[in-house]
Amino acid sequence: MSGELGASASPDAPRRTDEGETLENTFSWSKSRESAFEECPRRYFYAYYGSWGGWDDDADPRTRALWLAKQMQSRHMWIGDLVHRTCAFALRFGKHHGQLPPERDLIRHFDHAMREEFRASRDDLLNRTGARCTRLLEHELDESLRENEWRTLHARAVKAIRTFAASDLIARVLAVPSKRWLAIEDFGRFEVDDVPISVRIDFAFDDGRCLNVVDWKTGARASRAAVLQLACYAIYATEAWHVPIERVRTLEVNLVRNEVFEEAVTKADVEETRRRIVAGATKLRSYLDDPERNEASEASFEKVESLQICRRCFFQRECLGGTAEEVLGAR
Repeated sequence: MSGELGASASPDAPRRTDEGETLENTFSWSKSRESAFEECPRRYFYAYYGSWGGWDDDADPRTRALWLAKQMQSRHMWIGDLVHRTCAFALRFGKHHGQLPPERDLIRHFDHAMREEFRASRDDLLNRTGARCTRLLEHELDESLRENEWRTLHARAVKAIRTFAASDLIARVLAVPSKRWLAIEDFGRFEVDDVPISVRIDFAFDDGRCLNVVDWKTGARASRAAVLQLACYAIYATEAWHVPIERVRTLEVNLVRNEVFEEAVTKADVEETRRRIVAGATKLRSYLDDPERNEASEASFEKVESLQICRRCFFQRECLGGTAEEVLGAR
């Protein structure tokens, strides 16, 4: 449930047993996975297959490079992710104390994280030390940005945090007993016809009338295509918290524009979503060498060579042998 400016840790991140052994790479469907495939099948392969295992010290160089590339974010994604994490920090504080931290403390919390993560990316700490930290595409491509561009991003984020803290929605949330706060930046999984589905819930609470699933946004309002994603959240809510679909409401909250769009997902929406999930999963699995083992080969996933698409792709160096500007811009 990431906003246009950000996406934090993925449910596809490496999962380990209590003994520290990495589990196998299992198939699941999510809107982000399907969107990655639709934009470029090769990008999808790199993100979910080619990079798998690259966190291990003994990973081969190409797998390691793909995994490092997968950890990257654009500056817009990163700032949005920081806003999401600041909201989560505020809500966890509120759950225990009955009120949010003062606004100045939230902004100070955001500023500290922004400075530390910017330095970590600039100094390439993930690659140098193995510590899990931010990698910005702009640093990887050695893009020089003017100081006012970073200041504009910062001002936009601060506006979003202030809007969040002062919103009528947060006032509603604080009036609800904290035991009814059901999720704060939580990953969840459910199944549709044996297809595992991954979702990330920004926030969910039950006000006694409705079970509200909240999606923070920090960019333009999502298109109608987002109904698929919203329906996924609603289906998850019915299964995770055992409520009828009629009680579930999805709230798309634009923190920059200070707008709230409330949607009631209908049974017809749910049925259409289930149909689309099964169809999408069937298509993705059709590209696999062995669907049962979730094994794939790079050659099975065609490469889309488009300057517009590739210049935004984190895998451009590994895929093209250089940056999109260097390779495709010269054609």
